[in-house]
Amino acid sequence: MKRVDLHSEPIADDLRACIEEALAVQPGARVIKRNGHLFIKTRRGSEILAQHLYQAKQRWIEAGVEHADLAVEDKWKIFCLLVGGNARLEHVPGLGLKVTLPARPRQ
Repeated sequence: MKRVDLHSEPIADDLRACIEEALAVQPGARVIKRNGHLFIKTRRGSEILAQHLYQAKQRWIEAGVEHADLAVEDKWKIFCLLVGGNARLEHVPGLGLKVTLPARPRQ
């Protein structure tokens, strides 16, 4: 694991922009590289694969959550579900957005 300078890494511009945006809203966060993959590590120590964050952000934008008529807290909950739980977003005519989580086995 080593700390990374984004400007020296050969990555796509859209991924770079997503990483820079994540760093801007997470004070103390940094980018690290492990086994050839870029991760964002927060000040508290949690990590997320940069590519996974980018894919979640793309699904968020495609579904129109950013401009949906929802409370900021609800938008944040949806984003967290996209990042952490492989949630699916669907637009239901007349109702709005529907978030579906994958099935989990019961104990």
